[in-house]
Amino acid sequence: MLDRPWQMNAYCLNVHTMKVDAAIDAALRNVAEYGDTDIFPFPFENLVFKDRHAEASGVLRTIHGDFWNWLSSYPPQTIPTLTQVGYTGFRWATLIDPFWNAYYLAPQPSHNGKSVT
Repeated sequence: MLDRPWQMNAYCLNVHTMKVDAAIDAALRNVAEYGDTDIFPFPFENLVFKDRHAEASGVLRTIHGDFWNWLSSYPPQTIPTLTQVGYTGFRWATLIDPFWNAYYLAPQPSHNGKSVT
């Protein structure tokens, strides 16, 4: 029984360590190489994922191990803004903190159509 109704069970948070590790590594490589969007400039913070891959991976594994504490203590920081579309149009866009971006990307079951495991 869960002591908090929103709390995920241990199986959901720690599905298979190998799959989680592979997913985190794939997410970090993806964000370091491609960024997270085509409408914002490439944030220099993303280069940390390439230069300090092991440390960044450790941070994401720590977040994964105690997700609810990290989410409440360090919620994702975002930059919401209007971006130009053509000469006369605008659209709403949000840039998310690079670490949370990589964390949210990690649980995806595939990466470029291929399994990350």
